[in-house]
Amino acid sequence: MRTKSGELSVEVASLTLLAPCLRQLPATGFEHSQKRFRKRYLDFMVNKNARDVIVTRARVIKYVRNFLESRDFMEVETPILGASIGGATARPFVTWHNDMEQELVMRVAPELYLKQMVVGGFDRVFEIGKLFRNEGVDHSHNPEFTSCEFYQAYADYDDLMGTTEQLLGGMVEELDLQPSHGDKNLDFNSPFSRIEFLPSLESATGLSFPSPSELDSQDSLKFLLSVCEKQGVEVESVITVPRLLDKLMGRLVEPELVQPTFLLHHPLVMSPLAKEHREVQGLAERFELFIGGKEVANAYTELNDPEVQRSVLLSQAGLEDPEAMVPDEAFCASLEYGLPPTAGWGCGLDRLVMVLCNLDNIRETIAFPLQKE
Repeated sequence: MRTKSGELSVEVASLTLLAPCLRQLPATGFEHSQKRFRKRYLDFMVNKNARDVIVTRARVIKYVRNFLESRDFMEVETPILGASIGGATARPFVTWHNDMEQELVMRVAPELYLKQMVVGGFDRVFEIGKLFRNEGVDHSHNPEFTSCEFYQAYADYDDLMGTTEQLLGGMVEELDLQPSHGDKNLDFNSPFSRIEFLPSLESATGLSFPSPSELDSQDSLKFLLSVCEKQGVEVESVITVPRLLDKLMGRLVEPELVQPTFLLHHPLVMSPLAKEHREVQGLAERFELFIGGKEVANAYTELNDPEVQRSVLLSQAGLEDPEAMVPDEAFCASLEYGLPPTAGWGCGLDRLVMVLCNLDNIRETIAFPLQKE
């Protein structure tokens, strides 16, 4: 219709209110405010970049699932609540079940259950789900996060490096991602770079470290403490060889691993669930993948000797470290029925999306990140 003045207009015959809107949308600049994490629905309404990250996250998870299923992996679910802690060196959240009158913990990793699935005859299994760790919160850590873990029988850590290259290289290409770090484009073409754990620390410090088989000695502990002091690495109240090695690596080496890089052959003392290297005593058949200076994936050939596993977990219990693993007799008993030679892989998907989307904070990848009141 046209108005009396001749202006073309819509003639309304009826009007139905679909949803009341009682508040104004936030003013310009809301997308740069920390308030947006408390009101993410508003962030998504006014900030296209925030919506795009959540869409990319969904596409990444879908790609991972399709990739594994196309290689005959079966998706399974394992308990989130349990009576024991296992599968990672981490402090758990503790809760109480009223009816059972029992203390329970929220899982820090699904690893021990997934390996029991392999014992039961499922040669290729994976799980995508939530993990909970009662630890520090920073730009790359959130107490609740989403991980993918998969376990493949009759494979080792070297096989999984190739799988990792195929997974991430194909993902970046198919999803048309353009990850970068600062002004450097990240190159996901295989092969990824590879560096050794102890030699990289020796190169960074200019010192010769104790042999891998001697790292659990008191002399090695004193040596690592002195290196931390010289390098200005802050030492926490809990002092153990694994923690000191991790601190040194995190300060001196990891920030330099910008392009996709496999960090290989960690000391066995840091890897209580991994199999010892077949040629070098004291090292583990293990790798971590670093991208943009951040750990993205962790994998190893699984320790499948029940007596050795019991011994290692008992030694962990003697470290007096609240984040150390504790003995799990049910898991060790399952190994007595025979865990085939197996390799396992884990990846924090929130952090992976953070790296692929060129983000500085893991909260950006989570629809509703935990906020301190």
